[in-house]
Amino acid sequence: MTRITVDDLRRANYCVRGLRRWFVTHDMDFADFIENGVSVDEIPESVDPGIIENVLRVKLRRTNDNREGSENADQ
Repeated sequence: MTRITVDDLRRANYCVRGLRRWFVTHDMDFADFIENGVSVDEIPESVDPGIIENVLRVKLRRTNDNREGSENADQ
């Protein structure tokens, strides 16, 4: 299960202030999101799939960059 965190959204250039409003509008717990992130499965279907794809792409790129950095550090 993939989780999206506030850091993932920041890296994808989303504004935290706007996120807070979005969570309130969708009756989701913003404080819990800040603490634990949110599962992709928990995101309402009304969210534009392009937004989720963008955030996941940024998350994947960062994960891959971190792996490459770890591999290079071992050499």
